[in-house]
This record gives sequence, structure tokens and C-alpha cells, in this order.
Amino acid sequence: MKLYRITVITPSKNIERGVWADTVDIDNGHIVFADVNDDLIASYPLALTMITSVETKEQYDARKGKE
Repeated sequence: MKLYRITVITPSKNIERGVWADTVDIDNGHIVFADVNDDLIASYPLALTMITSVETKEQYDARKGKE
């Protein structure tokens, strides 16, 4: 599982989110985040969404000082 940091661009302000997912796909104009069983976790409009970083669970734990 990886942590995808995303920014959704809106007219009033940008919305930043983190999404834990196993797979990312593009479908019908959306970025679709899913788990290992292909169950939907989140979906964001492709034209308004940027993935700004990706890190593994191990990288996240190391950065946060967890073991």
C-alpha cells in the first residue's frame, strides 16, 4: 500500500488530501484509487487533480519515526 498525496484544484482554494491505496487507474475522466481487491477507495476528477507525491508504508513510517 502506498500513500498518494494529491491536490484537487477548485476555484476558491486547493484541497490537499492523502489517499492510502494499492492501485491507481484512470477511468472515465477520474483518477481512481483502489485496494488490493480492486475495491474503490476514492475517485477524483482527472482534470482537477494532481498527484504530488507517492511513498510506501515503510517510507512513511521512517519519516514519521515509527517502527
